[in-house]
Amino acid sequence: MSASTSIAMARCWFTSLSRRYNASAASANIVATKSSSAIPYLGFALSGDRSLLYADARVVTAVDSAGPAAAAGLQRGDAIVAVEAPVRDDPPSIAPAVDRRYGAGLAEIASGATSVAIRVRRAEGVRDLVVKPRLISGGYWEVPRLPASGALAFFRPPVANASCPP
Repeated sequence: MSASTSIAMARCWFTSLSRRYNASAASANIVATKSSSAIPYLGFALSGDRSLLYADARVVTAVDSAGPAAAAGLQRGDAIVAVEAPVRDDPPSIAPAVDRRYGAGLAEIASGATSVAIRVRRAEGVRDLVVKPRLISGGYWEVPRLPASGALAFFRPPVANASCPP
């Protein structure tokens, strides 16, 4: 078998798989399975758009007066110097219903975290705080699922046709 014949056969195979995949995906009714997850609520907001865990010199812009951060002594205007906390390997999405005004760390901190150490700088100096997260509902993962009939159709070998070499 020549190299050009091998290339033509491979091209035919991939074209056939691509057509089959597109047809299977369009007709297979792909569904997403949702699984819920508790998320740790700390109760404060930060300036900027970077994550809590990379918050060097970011400023606390708001603190929920009834939240865990306020109980630990975090104040509006504190500059975060360092954060130490267990991190999620696979962060969930956050449901739209979750209030994000005080959303620092919602998807980053592991739900099993019992404490988050935060070092802040204030006018009177550097201070170490320990925030005890409160778990709230509102995290979720969506996992797309292809029904078995669609998956089986996709993985059948391509059918020989006139445009493919024998």
